[in-house]
Amino acid sequence: MADAKNKEATFSVKVRDEACEFICDSGIMYVQELAGFVYGCICMNADLEKQELSLKIGKRGQVAKERVLSNLQVYFDENGIACDLDQTASILNFEGVLAELLYTELIQLPQQREDDMCRALLRGLFIGGGTISSPDNQHYFDVSSPEKAPLVLVQKFLDNYDIKSNIIQRKNRFVLYVKSGDSIADILKLMGTTRAAMYYEEVLCTSIASNLSNRAYNCYSANVNKFITRKLRVQELILEVDPSGKLGWAPEEIRSIAETIMDEQNGVFSLTELGSRMNPPIGKSGAAHRLDRLERLLEEIIARYK
Repeated sequence: MADAKNKEATFSVKVRDEACEFICDSGIMYVQELAGFVYGCICMNADLEKQELSLKIGKRGQVAKERVLSNLQVYFDENGIACDLDQTASILNFEGVLAELLYTELIQLPQQREDDMCRALLRGLFIGGGTISSPDNQHYFDVSSPEKAPLVLVQKFLDNYDIKSNIIQRKNRFVLYVKSGDSIADILKLMGTTRAAMYYEEVLCTSIASNLSNRAYNCYSANVNKFITRKLRVQELILEVDPSGKLGWAPEEIRSIAETIMDEQNGVFSLTELGSRMNPPIGKSGAAHRLDRLERLLEEIIARYK
């Protein structure tokens, strides 16, 4: 159990780190990603009356922290705001007009039709507080927020790509989750984490192939067991009618089937093998038909003399 959790945590970290490598096309996308991060993870304590804002950025690891600091710097640069960020801080404190401006900017949500903005919001939510299971384990992806609005927007956005998701409430947070492996691979593509998406799909394909192979083997084993059970029963009937097991008085087609059934040295394990031993060889359906005739004949003889 612990190994599975560690494996899942490791995969989540790899996906998060790759998401942090994504290069946005515009400053507003960085800001929207930052908004997603705020909703997803940062404990945002805002007192607008005092014009104070605290952002806790150290929770999701160093790579995510560097991404948030970079996004903030892009926002400041594009808006001509002079602000030197403390690169070592885990909590950033802002005051005055800057605090109010940042808060107002970070709670804005994109319109549903703004595809790139919704992708940035989703990516920010995941970087901030998302989890994803390893693809060779159970399939699970989630992002969370103390407010429902950003998750509802993401849900509508995912609906456009036929990705079905659910939203539930856990204590004081809302959680959007997806449990379909194929859908999770699509989400990874939407976030721009293409390496993770390719790996996820590769594992999915391997798992599907393995499952199909196991099903085929199980089906074959079940058929073999079924045939052997019937074969043993027919052998008992043959010996009951003729202790020598030869049925020399029977028609050639029936006698040859009986001889093959009784031949334990070169035993058969399926109707296909039984048909291939005939001279000339016959197919599976032909072997089944002859075996049915033999079984009925033996049962009629036994019933007649009882």
